[in-house]
Amino acid sequence: MEGNTFAGQTLYALYLTMFAPEGPGAQDVVIANNKISDTGAGGGPAAIVLSRQGMTYTAEAHNPPVNQNIVFRDNLVSNVPGPAFYISSANDVVLQGNTVRNTNTQPLQNKWNGAGDLNSPIVVNDASNILLLHNMISGGRPISVDPATTSGIRASGN
Repeated sequence: MEGNTFAGQTLYALYLTMFAPEGPGAQDVVIANNKISDTGAGGGPAAIVLSRQGMTYTAEAHNPPVNQNIVFRDNLVSNVPGPAFYISSANDVVLQGNTVRNTNTQPLQNKWNGAGDLNSPIVVNDASNILLLHNMISGGRPISVDPATTSGIRASGN
């Protein structure tokens, strides 16, 4: 998906998810060169959400990643009340060259799929093999990662 403008949505601009037991989530997707602004006024947890719907499995069964091989490249996300990106239940995700401005203007108290902290521009939990490369992020702590549920995070030049 490339070259789109999303402005003024009351929840999310992009919501890539699956509802159990539908099967696999988003796979082999590139989202590039989009402009997203003024979304989430109705309380969505992020402008761009990549997750599964709810806690599908019990903690003992482990929550397998349903979203794989996703690339977010050269997107502009601005003026959103929560995070720009919420990445969960995912494996092999790349965020590269994105510009994130004026996010988290209304701190979120709720937890989404067990996320410990939603008050950073990029939130990652319950994920593996995530690459954050040369993203321009303004504001507070730029990236929040849940170490209890996430592994293989690599970041450079953010």
